[in-house]
Order: sequence, then C-alpha cells, then structure tokens
Amino acid sequence: MSSTPADDVRCRCCGATGEATSASDGSDSPQSPGRLPPSPLVVPPPFDGALRRVLQDLKKELGDTLVGQIRQRRLFKLPSSRFVPPITREQTPGTDEHQTKTPNPRKHGTSRKKHIGPTEPVDFVETEVFINPPSQMIREIRQHESPTVQAWRTGHVLLDDEAGTVMSIRNLARTVFEEGRPRAKDAWTPFQLAWARYTLVDRLNDSWDAIEAGEPASGMNTLVLALDSALDLLYACQGWWEVKPKKRLRDLEAHSRRHRRSTGGDEAGDIAGRVLPLAKRIARSDLEVVERHRALALLVDMVLEPLGGRMDEWVTDWEPCEG
Repeated sequence: MSSTPADDVRCRCCGATGEATSASDGSDSPQSPGRLPPSPLVVPPPFDGALRRVLQDLKKELGDTLVGQIRQRRLFKLPSSRFVPPITREQTPGTDEHQTKTPNPRKHGTSRKKHIGPTEPVDFVETEVFINPPSQMIREIRQHESPTVQAWRTGHVLLDDEAGTVMSIRNLARTVFEEGRPRAKDAWTPFQLAWARYTLVDRLNDSWDAIEAGEPASGMNTLVLALDSALDLLYACQGWWEVKPKKRLRDLEAHSRRHRRSTGGDEAGDIAGRVLPLAKRIARSDLEVVERHRALALLVDMVLEPLGGRMDEWVTDWEPCEG
C-alpha cells in the first residue's frame, strides 16, 4: 500500500477507486507503441487525481515498456462515499503517528504520516498498484488463479496499446471465468482431498478443545480459522471462483439466487443458501461460543458431504527418513 497525493482532482476523465493493475512488457529495449487515450470514466475526486498521479508515475518509471493499465472497483462505499481507508498528511511534531508501508517490486520502505479525520480535507488516498508482464497475467489466468481472473475480468481498461494487449487479457479472463473453475474432485490429487478433509475437521475439533478447556477466546480464534477453511473448501468443491473474505457472504447470496433461478426454486440443492445462515450465525458476537461451534459443525458436515463426510481414519503413505 502507498499513500498517493491526489494533487489533480480537476480532470475527471479517468478515476481511481483504490486498486489499479498495470501491465509492463518487462523488456529493457525501448519501444514506441501507440497509446490509446483513457476510456471515459467519471468518479468523484480525489480518486480521479489519485489515479492520474499513479499513471504519471508509472509512465515516468517504466517509459515505453508500459503496455496498459486497468482499474478495479472496491466492493463497499464508506458512509462518506470514500472507497479507501485513512487519509494522511505529512507527519508534524506533536501529533499521533502511524506507519504506512509502501511495497514496490524493487524496493520496500515505510513513511510516517499524520492521520486526518474523515471530515477534513483529503490530501492523500491509499492506493495499491501491481506491475506485471502480460505473459505472466495470461499464464495465471489460464491456470485458473482466482485473484488474477477476478481482477482482470472486472477491471476497467484505462490505457492500452494499439495492439489491444490489455483488452485482450481482460477478454481472456472473462472467457475463462465463464468456462468455470475446475472442481476439486477433478483437479485435486487424492492426497490433497484427504488433507483438506482432515485439516478442516482437525480445526473444528481444536476449537471445541479450547472451548471445553475454558478458553473461549482461543476457541473463537480457531472457529474463525475453521470457518475460513470450510468456505475455501466449499468454493473449491463447487467450482466457484474465490473471492475475498469481505465479499463472501454477498457472493454466497448471489450463488443461491442463481441456483434457484436455474432450478425453479430448488432448495435441497442450494448449498450456498444452506451454508449462508450458518456462516452468519458463526459470526454473531451476541451468541455464546458453544452455539457458534454447533453452527460450524453443521456447516463443516455440509461442505464435506460431497467428499464422503468426515473420515473415520486417514493413513498416509510411508515416507523415507534419513538416519
């Protein structure tokens, strides 16, 4: 993450809502591909200025090796209509401090900033930039890597070369997305499937061990890990594309709606619709941890049912050991 000055908020022909992905051909030899103008996209300041600044910096750093750029959307709007977390100014003596890390493909560093309240003028917005060669993006999409597929299929092309490289990558991502993600039963080895089943039940049992030992905080921590693992496995088994945890509940609702539309309201086969209330119940802070564990156990059994349920035993192959 880096704090990007939003020093030009007047031009609104291109805008940023937080995340941008850029493609660079990675070569050292100068090229002179024609540049297409940014596509018309109006968003409120300061995000237009922030992205313009990012694009200027990328052009300055990468020169003619910059092939293009896409912009990604944030899921949630904050009450202030901002898409990104804390706004900052340069640090001055006598103020509260926090550190903002600024990772870069070639360098890392931290910068000290002063936090400015949400009602004060905005000077900086938090941005995230990924720089990758087109060949790597194409490879990751063809290998069904969910984060890359999701980023490129939803991205808005802001800059492209005359060959339409960025647009072609986005179209590839959309095609791969529509074809679907391979299901775990077809794509995983028997060991991978057995390991996923074992670790999920192990985390479920670990959470109960902590609860039974009178350590509800530890039990709740393991409950969260187990819920995350269960949803990961659910998505893999169903052939659903992964989404960030912050989007999962909304994504489950969308899967449920699609299933019921396509089946005329079939409830029995609506795994997303059955898992969703359990996931919400596990997240409820007003329930006792024991009740939340019961909901997790039900959810785990639903997820494991297509794989044969919980394993009575699991014996791994012998492995050679030295000495």
